[in-house]
Amino acid sequence: MKIKKITATNPPGRILLALRAGRMETVQLIAKFSFTHSWLSQMISDGLIEKNEDGFLHITAVGRAACPNRRDAEFEPAYTSKRNASGSSYQQGASA
Repeated sequence: MKIKKITATNPPGRILLALRAGRMETVQLIAKFSFTHSWLSQMISDGLIEKNEDGFLHITAVGRAACPNRRDAEFEPAYTSKRNASGSSYQQGASA
């Protein structure tokens, strides 16, 4: 079974984002994200990640190409317009 969609919020995307920063052990990824080992096995068979002789996982060229942009994750914007007590709007985080 091939992984059909990789996003910044699903397990394959989160694994690729973590491995893009550097290699990790299987137990580190499972502990960090609470994923089952089957995701890692599937990603290895799909050629997205590899496991070296030392047991560390690292991202492949195919995985790097499929790796989502972290900014694509669904989240609240850091700077949103809000209304203060007087009813005027301001930018959160903006300096006065």
